[in-house]
Parts: sequence; structure tokens; C-alpha cells
Amino acid sequence: MPKKITPRPLMCTTREEQKLTLLVTEGELPKDLTGYVFALVQAGSVNNELPIPKYLPDGSINPEFGTPLMNGDGMLYRFDFSTPGKVELTTRLMKPPCFYADLALARGTTWNGIAGFSSFGISRMNLLMGFRNELNTAFVPTWFKNAGAPYGLLTYDVGRHYALDTQSMELVTPIGSNNDWIPGTPPAMVQPFPMVQTTAHPSFDPVTKELFSVNYTRSLVASSHSDNMMAVLKSHLATEAEAALHKLLDSEKGNPDPKVVVQKIHDLFLGYSQKLEQTPSPLKTLKKVITWPFRAGSHVFRQIVGLPMISKLWSIISWPIRKAKGLIQKEKDKMSIPNRVHLVRFDGENFQTWELQDQTGTSIRIDQCIHQTAITRDYVVLVDTSFKFSLDLLINNPFPHNYTIDRLLRELTAKPMLPYSTCYLVRRSDLKAGSTTVPCIKMPAPIPLETVHFSAEYENPDNQITLLMVHNSAVCMSEWIRPYDINQLTGQPSPEYLTGMFSIGDMDISRLGKYTIDGETGLMKEQTIMYEKGNTDSPEVGPNTWGIALYTFRDIISHTTPNSSIPYMWFMSNGPDPEMLTQFIYNLYDHYPNRIIPVEEVLKVTRQDINFSLNRLNTETMKIDDHFQLGKLEYIRSLQFVPRPGSLTPSDPSYYTDGYIVCTLEAGIGTDEETADYHNEVWVFDAAKISAGPVCKLVNPDMQFCFSLHSAWMDRVDAYDSPYFIPVQEDYTAQIAKMPSSLEQKLFTEFFKKNVYPHFPPRA
Repeated sequence: MPKKITPRPLMCTTREEQKLTLLVTEGELPKDLTGYVFALVQAGSVNNELPIPKYLPDGSINPEFGTPLMNGDGMLYRFDFSTPGKVELTTRLMKPPCFYADLALARGTTWNGIAGFSSFGISRMNLLMGFRNELNTAFVPTWFKNAGAPYGLLTYDVGRHYALDTQSMELVTPIGSNNDWIPGTPPAMVQPFPMVQTTAHPSFDPVTKELFSVNYTRSLVASSHSDNMMAVLKSHLATEAEAALHKLLDSEKGNPDPKVVVQKIHDLFLGYSQKLEQTPSPLKTLKKVITWPFRAGSHVFRQIVGLPMISKLWSIISWPIRKAKGLIQKEKDKMSIPNRVHLVRFDGENFQTWELQDQTGTSIRIDQCIHQTAITRDYVVLVDTSFKFSLDLLINNPFPHNYTIDRLLRELTAKPMLPYSTCYLVRRSDLKAGSTTVPCIKMPAPIPLETVHFSAEYENPDNQITLLMVHNSAVCMSEWIRPYDINQLTGQPSPEYLTGMFSIGDMDISRLGKYTIDGETGLMKEQTIMYEKGNTDSPEVGPNTWGIALYTFRDIISHTTPNSSIPYMWFMSNGPDPEMLTQFIYNLYDHYPNRIIPVEEVLKVTRQDINFSLNRLNTETMKIDDHFQLGKLEYIRSLQFVPRPGSLTPSDPSYYTDGYIVCTLEAGIGTDEETADYHNEVWVFDAAKISAGPVCKLVNPDMQFCFSLHSAWMDRVDAYDSPYFIPVQEDYTAQIAKMPSSLEQKLFTEFFKKNVYPHFPPRA
């Protein structure tokens, strides 16, 4: 049984694998609720369950304290509704090869300090070992032509997709070998576990039995702000610079413009950086003495070779030097990485990729992330989504002794999300076997608002693509609450119990958009953008779009049925929470360019602490036509449409509401968020009338998670029945062979033989 903590805090999540029976505490379990709902939970690291303690047993600061919730091993939850009158929950920790390497190098082991993985913001990595593939984001049902039964895929934004045996809930094989994917790190940076930048939401087509994904690379450009600061703080000038910084901060406490303060901090460290360069040292003096004759001679030499006859002679003599320079440049190129996007198509057997080029033949560039993809009958839709994986997000608390420095590091490197969405369309008919590139259509004008999640209707009559988008306006979905954050409303430190939680304080109201786009030109034909404030002066707010999170609809991701149209969408509104709004987020978005609600009104609504709600959107009218408001300390985490078995077809208007909305929840007993005793529940709503409230509530006291993300429904579970399989030892032997030295190859080979390969025996 999981560890008992009383009262159980908000961030409590067990890593223990469980099999539990859920009990009905309210209502009646519907007899026609069938199949299996899968949901993913983030469950901490090999070193820490959640909540992560601030101090280690020896009293020292825990380096993983402050790690975001999203940086955790994936724990898959399977809710089994297949037996009438009974609900079984089975959980499994997702354990790809990198998990066992992490376990072998966990805190307290011999080589932890050198090769052990560490949590850096939203990523877990080690320069020697590479990057963890935590498989904690989404579950995608598939059924390929060569498979005797459907199986699921586990996904992560920076890792290969993994096939899952839905019966045993064990991982089977990655999709694509290490050699099939292009790492997101420079070519010279060869690691056993390369970072693969892909999408957490690849798209499966149940009609053609194909999966579409992406593999993209981005040039790695460090910020001069952080470069200057880090260089100074690691030099002999660190103490002096830190004292000067404190003096500056004291003098700027009353400055209402944070941008001016940040600029002054930048100027301070720029000055110290220049001082560092000019600081005399024995090595610098020796270098000047030794190189003086060469520098002087070089000046004279340049004058001589400028003469016509000497210049021609020099071009012949200098050929070996130029050749050497070319080799040096090649080595430099190995330390750089271009901006490229490759579209991936997998049919259950063949893994194919094409580099995408826009209308001008230029390779396209992703500035943020391709968190989501979508498909229609004739097109693949890619969007540069507002979820970032950048320098400021690779910072936890590098200076735990000085939260001021940590806070400033983030301010100096952080950028707001782009306030629009660049969209690319790929004709599926252009994906030719044997080609290495494929043209795509970049929309001449971007979608006018940012998005993290969107969906496309499968049918695209007359090449007209219909997109439905959630616009999380002025929200940083990839940010989290840090140990040094200050609450915007109180001016006091953010509550410690929220450390690591998504920093989702609203700075404007979320919106829902419906767009019709010409697939051949990329031109916007129609657009409707809606939002709903509700009655924020009343305890019963009513339908609203404050803080939209996840959404669902019938056949949202199905291994059998395409979502031909999407007439209804159910979505959850988190509502502004006064404890979630930090000064950092406020400063990042106080001048948000797409603002609808004035900042003063946003702060007023936030102080009122709007409860969570479940809403249904009619996409024909773009109006909310049904709504249910939850009580205080009741938080929906995931929601999933589960269809009723029956004879209805899509031609029947009732087809799209004929089912249930299954929600995972975290609920607190008490009156205060920080001191409440939290437990988990599963609520079941009739999709046709959510305003009537849940028809059933299910609990088990040992079910213990803080947050669940994306979910999916399958009508059956099966043993993995596909010939597709990539042997782990073969896959990683090929990767280790790329190491530059035989010593590295030998050490990693021995490590894998001892700690990784035994967990993945050859397939029978």
C-alpha cells in the first residue's frame, strides 16, 4: 500500500504499482458504461515520490526540490469498466531502458555524482548519459494493418513513442530505432540516450491505419544575459557581484517597471563580465608575451600578401592551410544543429521521414514546440504551439543558498509565449516513398492567438480544413511555481505546498476558436473566436472559459473511428486561483498584446477564486450549451468521452452526445487549500446532460495521485500482437558504437549489460 500521509497534501503521488477496486460512494454505476479509460500520471523520480522533500535525510538541500510536476516518470492508470457493476484500477510505472539506467545511478549509488541523471527544469538528463524519456504525457490507441489486435502508444515531447501491451500494461518496443530518429543535440554530442524532439500527440488515422508524427531540431542559442551572469558567478568576482546585485535590488524596490530593473541587472553583469575579461592574470600575461611576435608578424604578413604577385603565390602555398581550416569548420559544424522539421509516417512496419519545406523551398523552423498534431483525410496539420523547451526552463534552483539569484536567472532568460500560432499544412498525397523532402503550405497569416491543444475534423470537403483550438491566452503552460516565487496578490512567498505545480495563474481569459482554412492555399476562410466570463460576482459563476485546460469529444483519438465532424466539445475551466498567480507570470504577461479583460479585472476575478467547472461547447453556434460547477477544493484533472454501445450512427444528431464523460479528480476535505486532506475520485457524467451532475462517484482510499494529464478510451485490451519489434540490445549497441573512443564504448557496453539489458530479454 502507498505511504500514508495525514493529512494528504495536494502534491501527493505514489510510485507504487497497484490493482484496486473502486467503490461507488454516490449515485449508481451505469450498466452501459464499458471499455477502458487510460490516463497518465506524473510520479516523481527514482529518488523522490511526490511531494519532493526540501531536505535530504542528512539535512542538506534536496537538489530535486523545485522540480516541476511535469518532470516525472509516467504512471499509466487503466480504469476497467468492462465488467457490469465493477470498476478495477490497474497502474503501471512506464520503464523504458533509460529508466533502468536512472535507477542504477540513483542517489546514493557509486557513480551518481558523475553519471547520475538530474532534474533540470522540465527535463531530466546527464551530459554523459543523455536524456530521460519519461513517457508521461499522452496515450494514443492504434490498430495497424499488420497487427492482430490494437495496442497503445505512450508519448513524451522529447522522446520516442513506445508501444504498449494494453493487457499486461508493459512497454514492448519503441517506434523507430535510435538510428531512425535525428537527435536534438549537436552531432558531436553522442549519448546513449539521445534527446529526440517530437510531439506528445502524434495522430493515428483509423481509416488508412497510419501514424503521423514529427522529428524536429532547433539551433541551440544561449542567452548573453545568462552567459554573463554565470561566468561572473563562477569567477573570483562572484562575491563582489552578488553584493552589488543586492544593493541594486534594494535601490530598485519601488520601481514599478520590472523591465527597467531587469535591464539594470543585465548592465551590472555585463560590466562585471567585461571586468573579468580585463582582469590580469599570470596566464593572460604569459599568453600576451608569447604571442606578441606572432601578432606583430601577422600584421606585416597581411601587408605583404596583399601585393598582386605575392597574393597569387600565396594562394598556392596556403592550400594546405585552407584545407585544414575546412576540416576545422567541419568540426565546428558537428557542434551546431540546424532548424529542421521532419514529418514521420509509420504504418506498423515501415518508418519513413520527409524534411518539410515551405512554398519557397526553405526548410521550416519551429520557434517553440510541436506539442500537438492533427490529421484530416487529405492533410497533416502542424502548429508551432505555445509550449516551450528553452534555456529558462532548464533551470530549477542552481543557487539554492540564494533564491534572489535563481529568480533573476529566470527573469533574464525567460520569454513569454508567442501570441499567435504559425500553422503548416502537408498534403498527404505528396508523401512519396523514396523522396527525402516534401512541400508544405505555411499559412500566409498565422492563427491570431496562441494554442497548446487543437483538433481537426477528419473530413475536409473541397479541401476546406476545420480546426478547433483552445487558446490559453496569457498563460505559460510550461512554467511551474518555483521555491523563490512571490505571490502577486499577497506579496508573500508562494505557498511551499504548491512548489512544482503548473504556474497557471490567468492573466487574461481563455478562448475557443473555430477556423476554416483552405488546404491548398493556407488562406483563412472563416474564423469564430468565443469567450465567456460568466457571472463572476456570484458564487454560481455559470458557463465560462476562465483557465481552459483539457477537452474531449466523441472519437477524439480512436483506433477504429475517425472524428468526421466535431459538433460538441466538453472542456474544463480551472478558474483563476489566487495562490497560483505569481509575480513572475504577472510581469511576463501584464502587457499581453491580445488582451480582452483589463489587468485590474483579471486580478479582481482571481481574488474571488473561481471554482472549477465542466462545460459543453456547441461548435455550430460556438456557444456553451451545458455546464456544471464543482465545489470548493474539487479539481478535475482529466476528462474522457466514453461512448455507449448501441446502433446510433454519425448521421443521428444524438450520436455525438450518446455516452459518458469520465473525469479523474483531486478533492480536498477542509476549508483551506494548504491544510486540506486530499483524496482522489472518479466522476461519471451523462454527456447529454452534465448540468444534472455526476451520475456516479467512485473512490478507493489507496488511489493516490496529484495530477493526471491526457486520457484515451479503448473498447478492449489485448496482448501485443504485431511483428514489429526493435530489440533493446541491438538498438543501444548501435548507439554506443557511435561513441568517439573505444574506452567510452567499453564502459557503456558493460554498464548496459549489467543494468539495462537484463530487463529486456529477447522476444520469444
